[in-house]
Amino acid sequence: MTNQLDELLEAGVAKGAVPGVVAAIVNRNEMTYLGAAGERSIGTGAAMTTDTVGAIFSMTKAITGAAAMQLVEQGKVDLDAPAGNYCPELAEPATVLEGFDADGQPITRPAVGDVTLRNLLTHTSGYVYDIWNADMGRWYEATETPTLFSLMIDALKTPLAFDPGTQWEYGIGIDWAGILIERVTGMTLGAYFADHLTGPLGMNDTAFAHTEDMLARASAVHARLPDGGFVAMDLPAAEAPEFEMGGGGLHSTMTDYGRFMRMTASSTVRECSNRRPLRRWSPTTWATCGSKNSRLPCLHSPTMPKCSPTSQSRGGSPSRFMKQRVRRGAPPEH
Repeated sequence: MTNQLDELLEAGVAKGAVPGVVAAIVNRNEMTYLGAAGERSIGTGAAMTTDTVGAIFSMTKAITGAAAMQLVEQGKVDLDAPAGNYCPELAEPATVLEGFDADGQPITRPAVGDVTLRNLLTHTSGYVYDIWNADMGRWYEATETPTLFSLMIDALKTPLAFDPGTQWEYGIGIDWAGILIERVTGMTLGAYFADHLTGPLGMNDTAFAHTEDMLARASAVHARLPDGGFVAMDLPAAEAPEFEMGGGGLHSTMTDYGRFMRMTASSTVRECSNRRPLRRWSPTTWATCGSKNSRLPCLHSPTMPKCSPTSQSRGGSPSRFMKQRVRRGAPPEH
């Protein structure tokens, strides 16, 4: 099987699907496959290797979610209490964006109901990504609010796209969950991860900022060109970061992320760690949520809200997403 998977990766690079790729397969007991093909940065000749460090973007969300659920399990946070009880920035009354007036200025109304941690973790808070919601993109432009990748708190202080718990739309709720974790613990999100998740799991190549060793093995972020080719993007770092992006800011390796995935699939985390063991969950914070043997409340409501019918795509391409960020604000280093 290993040879077949290696050939599959090589074929994908050869036909131009990706400049480079690292792939892994894990089960609860072990990593059963790890392979790489292509280049870390197109045209440089630097080979993509299995220890290559990459920006994992929204794969960060699962780690932030696990951290939040640790706090729920410890009784430090209630999933269904107003999130403002734990995060002062979320205690400010929320508003819902209704549209724009004749002068292009936003029209808002008070939100019905409080945003909860459950809403933030399940994309039902009303906090949405401006890149995939045309009205929110227009709001950022009309108000000249800094973009998410500026890593300024004000970038997250947007109106909601809908009342909390009434609809589903992918968004910045888990960035807010990361800030909530920081406020409850008094630690930066990266420091909390290192002490309670990535550190115990031996994820030594996972962090919000590259170490010198990680940087030496880092892959570029690429944009696809109109002719189907790729170009490496030189993305500037945020000038004065005020938070670490729980929704998409981590750098990691496939080996490290495989450790995290094994932990979520396992009834214990001891075999996944090369340092101290994590405190045993029950058995993992969300995989058993709602089971009769779990001490945790169910993360998902019995009737999950439908996707927002009012959201309008502004283009789902990650490369377009990042290019718009370069034009409108300073993204983090990748």
